[in-house]
Amino acid sequence: MQITVENFQEKLPTIVNAIRTCEFVAVDCEFTGNLLDMNDKPHEYDTFDDKYRKNKQAVEKFLAFQVGITTFYWSAMKQKYVGRPFNFMVYPRSVLSE
Repeated sequence: MQITVENFQEKLPTIVNAIRTCEFVAVDCEFTGNLLDMNDKPHEYDTFDDKYRKNKQAVEKFLAFQVGITTFYWSAMKQKYVGRPFNFMVYPRSVLSE
């Protein structure tokens, strides 16, 4: 579900309910860039700390233009987790006309 400045207030109860009733949440961000230089590229010998540091340094230089959250709940009928995705366009910020 796309969440914008225009529909945020309308969709907020749905979002809050999805978070309150979920079993877990996944968060995803889309950035305006990814790697700064060749030293940021992942390497098969990188430790978890190396990977985290490289990603952290790279994303600190870019803007997040979309943030997504997906809430998951267990469906006994379907015998699997079901996701409810919400996509927030955060940059550039649209402005409500007053």
